Amino acid sequence: MSAIAAADRERIFAIVAHIERAWNDADAVCFAQPFADDGEQVNIFGTTLRDRAEIETRHREIFQTIFRGSRNVLTIEALRLIADGAILARVGSIVEVHEGPLRGTLHTRATLVLRRTATRGWEIVTFHNTRVAE
Repeated sequence: MSAIAAADRERIFAIVAHIERAWNDADAVCFAQPFADDGEQVNIFGTTLRDRAEIETRHREIFQTIFRGSRNVLTIEALRLIADGAILARVGSIVEVHEGPLRGTLHTRATLVLRRTATRGWEIVTFHNTRVAE
């Protein structure tokens, strides 16, 4: 299998930066934008969000409640071409939560599957996030 093209690698890094910026701005619409219409996210509580609209709705809620005012730093740990037009990304996250039941530093690791489409370019199909034990 061939290596990931530089332009594709740059686009994946841009998507992850987009998600980080959206989180830190508490912008649920922006956060959900890189997901496919039928994209899924499994959050750190094991809840499956089944499409872009549900991802947006749930993030609007958490940005106003348990993650209000939090800061998130995302780091791409690995990228792997898994098929033509499909990339697997492993992304580490450090979230500083300033109040509420999750107050403190939260470490997570997400596995993202992204696909390239003719209309949208790269989009997130699956985003499975796991809390990393202290």
